[in-house]
Amino acid sequence: MTRSISGGRELLNPQGISLLDGGLATYLEDGLGFNLSLSKLWSARLLDQDDNRADQEVELEGPKGIHTAHTHYLEAGARIIGTATYQASYPVFEKANYSKEKATELMLRAVRIASDANSEFASTTTSSSSFPSHSAKQPEAMVALSLGPYGAMLSDGSEYTGVYFDPNEEDRTEASTTRRKDVSIEKMEEFHYRNLVAYAEDPEVWASIGCLALETVPRLDEAVAFRRALRRLAKTFSDRGVQLERKPAYISFAFPDTLGLPWPPRSREKTSPSVNATATAPAISPEVDVGRLVNESEDDSKRADEEMKELLRQVLSVEVDDVGQDGQEKGLFWPIIGVGINCTKPYLIQPLTERMTRCLEALQASQGIITKRRGAGKVGPLGDGKPLLFLYPDGGLVWDGAEKVWRKPSTWADQLIKVAKAVMEVEVQGERGQQQQLSSVWKGCFVGGCCKSGTDEIRALKRSL
Repeated sequence: MTRSISGGRELLNPQGISLLDGGLATYLEDGLGFNLSLSKLWSARLLDQDDNRADQEVELEGPKGIHTAHTHYLEAGARIIGTATYQASYPVFEKANYSKEKATELMLRAVRIASDANSEFASTTTSSSSFPSHSAKQPEAMVALSLGPYGAMLSDGSEYTGVYFDPNEEDRTEASTTRRKDVSIEKMEEFHYRNLVAYAEDPEVWASIGCLALETVPRLDEAVAFRRALRRLAKTFSDRGVQLERKPAYISFAFPDTLGLPWPPRSREKTSPSVNATATAPAISPEVDVGRLVNESEDDSKRADEEMKELLRQVLSVEVDDVGQDGQEKGLFWPIIGVGINCTKPYLIQPLTERMTRCLEALQASQGIITKRRGAGKVGPLGDGKPLLFLYPDGGLVWDGAEKVWRKPSTWADQLIKVAKAVMEVEVQGERGQQQQLSSVWKGCFVGGCCKSGTDEIRALKRSL
């Protein structure tokens, strides 16, 4: 039976914290020796067992390599593993000269590989004292369908800038940028809808998915486009007379600094002159106060707070543009059960999480955006209770100028767990003095890693718990 995070706390420890995996593609390269630079498909290239370009020195063929990577992350302590589908979309497969039929086959194969690795690992693993269990076996981990943003399809780093243009345009020079039109929300919706349909059309594959994870999103309107795509997916199956299971979904954003998403662009040099100066040097020192690297003016802070509140409202509220009450009344509402920060520098996680939590508390106080769960009281704009928080920064590599090598910061895991605990533990005044209770705004917090984080980092997170 597929595990879901839409309800219950099976995957969370008593502190309300659990572990994601690390970067899949970079672990396939750094940990298992695959060369992913040969194709725009990135890690999805390995789904094709007939494509072993430049992998002659790797003992594993592509699909087995992905299976092994999933297993290694599960062994390290991950409770959610992401499929090798971040870069897998029809436009990218088309660029790589795959037919739609073959592309669909490979996309579905990615889910089956992750599901098989998860089931095999669960069948041989005894319960762990770190997580609750109601049986002799440790609760089975969960498979997250990793979905890349529109920018990942462009294969030009757009997922970090939010500068999206029509991929069919020939002229991509900097001089032509101002003459090109920004992508429409309808095109982003269509992109995500086509990908989602591929998985939903296969009942076995869809059943093995625990949640949907839209990752590395650089702009808020894409989150809205994704929610529209989910609603459209529900309508497609409803029109067929089929009740498609609404997989819980979360949306994770990539931040360049503490001021907000990269799109729409703003002059960050003017609003926060210390950002560029502190983005490299202080990160080398483990003693640096990671929560205070950006000096924000009062105006910066107010503007960033308002933008964060709007992000949370658009992602978590029922009443969002074309996704809102109309969809709920027709039974088309699709739950967004969490929000995340990923592929972001580790030293930004603390201040961003503090801002996100503070803004969510403000929304709760002013708009009642967080309400009791269905069946336990009135359901408000959020629909289904407190959201989950997902935090998975990059590996935090820093350049050692003296030795001329890249080094991993020794405090990466400790700092991330410290943030998670601060989010989930709230001091309250009780009859016996100060007492700890779980967060009033977050249901739980999942921590893991993104690019250049591997199994060592996930093991370190588990130890820090």
